[in-house]
Amino acid sequence: MRIKGIIMGAATGAIGLAMFAAPAANASEGSDCDPNPGSTGSCGWINVEPDVVHRGDVVDVEANCRNAVASPVSDVLLNFTPTAEPTHWSATVSRKAKPGEHTATITCPENTYTTTFLVVR
Repeated sequence: MRIKGIIMGAATGAIGLAMFAAPAANASEGSDCDPNPGSTGSCGWINVEPDVVHRGDVVDVEANCRNAVASPVSDVLLNFTPTAEPTHWSATVSRKAKPGEHTATITCPENTYTTTFLVVR
């Protein structure tokens, strides 16, 4: 959660502290989505949860391209299956995945977006 501001005030001799917070950018809004003038506006995002996994685990992949249709891909995530959420897929970590850092990507017309996750033994 990002803190947007802190207001301090006095009330009957006591100092009150109120914090107003706004949630961080929603992944479904594409937190780094700032298309250039004249672009198609097809920026996107991708995220794998959890980001530390074992072989055979099922993960949630949230990914999308704004103003375009695309699907996520990965070298070790298999069987991307859409879920009830329009920007979510479930996928299975390959039983042959080597331990270490791996990536998942989504390619939109103007950019490719990548996230990393860790496969442990």
